[in-house]
Amino acid sequence: MKRTKLNNLKMKMLPILLFILSPIMLYAQGKGEKVEQLKIAYFTKELNLTSLEAEKFWPIYNEMDKKIKTLRKDRRKTIKELEAGGDTLSVEVVKKNTNSIFDNEIAEITLKKEYYSKIGTAIGYKKATKVYKVERDFNRELLNRLKSENGQGAKPQRPLKPQ
Repeated sequence: MKRTKLNNLKMKMLPILLFILSPIMLYAQGKGEKVEQLKIAYFTKELNLTSLEAEKFWPIYNEMDKKIKTLRKDRRKTIKELEAGGDTLSVEVVKKNTNSIFDNEIAEITLKKEYYSKIGTAIGYKKATKVYKVERDFNRELLNRLKSENGQGAKPQRPLKPQ
């Protein structure tokens, strides 16, 4: 009974929430283009790509990135289904979904391995080896920039407390 009332409340609040968030989402779309431009500049500089290498690299990288995002989206969906189902799910469903998550992670690693070869052929294997580090560094830099824009600065990491 409580769950039904909670779901009804969520459904009533959804249009209000969408109305409030729509300007933020439009603003974020503009930010997305800016992030892509920053990413291109950052990768090009850090990987020291020539214009010819960049011309070959970006279509391959973007194709890989799109496929990885799709895999991660599917994985998050499966995880949410598991979390939402809680104790009501049968053991078979839990096993199936958990195996699906593991298979998805394997597919992501396999995809990265496949694209490492494609990227290596395009820009050289020494530069290709740096792609994942540059990607991590870019994401870290972007996160720090967003924190500083929001006035949060770099906060020290707090150790996790046991519950």
